[in-house]
Amino acid sequence: MSNNSLNENENAGAIAHYSRSQEFKITYRTEEALLEINNALNLCPQFAEAYTLRSGLYEQLKLYDKALEDINYSIFINNNNAESYYQRATIYRRKKNFDLALQDCQRCVLINPNFAIGYSRMGTIMGDLKQKNSELSYYNQAIDKDENCYYAFMCRGLYYFDEQMFNDALRNFNQAIKINPKYALAYYNRAILYNDIGEKDKALSDYNQAIQLDPKYVNAYNNRGNLYDDIGEKDKALSDYSQAIQLDPNCAMTYNNRAYTLRSELYEKMKLYDKALEDVNQSLSINNNNAESYYQRGTIYWRKQLFDLALQDCMKCVQINPNFAMGYSRMGTIMSDLKQKDNELQYYNQAIEKDENCYYAFICRGQYYYDEQMIDLALMDFNQAIQINPNYSLAYYNRGEYYYTQNIRHFIQRYW
Repeated sequence: MSNNSLNENENAGAIAHYSRSQEFKITYRTEEALLEINNALNLCPQFAEAYTLRSGLYEQLKLYDKALEDINYSIFINNNNAESYYQRATIYRRKKNFDLALQDCQRCVLINPNFAIGYSRMGTIMGDLKQKNSELSYYNQAIDKDENCYYAFMCRGLYYFDEQMFNDALRNFNQAIKINPKYALAYYNRAILYNDIGEKDKALSDYNQAIQLDPKYVNAYNNRGNLYDDIGEKDKALSDYSQAIQLDPNCAMTYNNRAYTLRSELYEKMKLYDKALEDVNQSLSINNNNAESYYQRGTIYWRKQLFDLALQDCMKCVQINPNFAMGYSRMGTIMSDLKQKDNELQYYNQAIEKDENCYYAFICRGQYYYDEQMIDLALMDFNQAIQINPNYSLAYYNRGEYYYTQNIRHFIQRYW
């Protein structure tokens, strides 16, 4: 067999492996995609598009240095491929090198003015830079270039979602899914929207679909766990949090190791304090600069009546994030248990100053006023807690206690 025939066979084999890798990537089978693309490069070491594809796989795995190395070599082989510049821009964005990301996007659309996803990436960079008008303009440009660019519709949906334009957001998520019914990220984001507007059944359906499409979608398990917790299905919530941890034990992909913190919160609600403490300690061993985890451990210590440790963790929480209102609220409840009434009220006030929508602070302050016989102020705070969160059962219970005692008082005043 001649050398030319060998090269042709090797090239044909490389292309076949490359095609299979693309198919695996589309169906979220990243490890198998990586194996196939490695086979392609073994057969054809100068296959520029294969380096670009492998760079995308490394980027999905958050191996950004490897991703950057591959994409640089791809551009070295062929410096006129729009997709390669787009891929490098995506890596730069992940690394928060926004100027370099924007330069590569501009190079991408200079090579191919109709490369719609390049405009979409520029939109996400503008979003990161808080340049909202430019962000929307780029998404619109992407859709003008390609009405089937589902990524642009998904990004524009997120833009509208952030702007509280829920109907527009929903239309864009729907369009992204219509164009690509196998796009897990669009189902995931639509589920978040449905949950926020109170359509929990639809949210659950979309989380289910996202997980069916991508069984390793860690954040979808986390969010579905939250939803199960909200609707009282604690066992299913626990199962989802545990699955998220199993998929990503170091929680590199889960909002600063939220899986451990969320499972800890659920254990705490179930009064399994030792398990709750074990999980939140694991969370802090992964990331010791997460205010939410310190708040959660402070809550567990408070439940166990270890007030000094609880207070230390709450102080650490608000040191990391001075606007973490729940941290001040928890310090208020600790002061209540320690009978330090002046400090208790001060912390509730601080919580409300930090976040006027912190319904837990209003319910706590209302209980403080109720205990101090400041009845009108208590009722105002209970009402405010309910107005902020109409699904907060404790606020209704406390307000019911208020109404009940008021009725007893009126009865005594009238008949005794």
